[in-house]
Amino acid sequence: MTATLIINEDGKIDLPEDVRLVFGAKAGLKIKADFSADRIELVKDIQTATKTTRSSTGRLVVAPTAVKMDAAMAVCAERDELSSRGLRR
Repeated sequence: MTATLIINEDGKIDLPEDVRLVFGAKAGLKIKADFSADRIELVKDIQTATKTTRSSTGRLVVAPTAVKMDAAMAVCAERDELSSRGLRR
């Protein structure tokens, strides 16, 4: 999805409702912005796991973060994004 956004007099960018719905943007959402000379990329600032342990069988166990996610859907979304940008999977 692409959208043309406008910077207002205060230097703020208003995200249209359809963009907010697709991005999952809600009030208070933290986002990370990656800048270059001609590009700004906004990415959700998702909490990363900091504590891990090993189970009795040797499997790596990540501590719960209370962040709901679907790992398979996240992998598919990342692959789709990379392929749409012409990058390798």
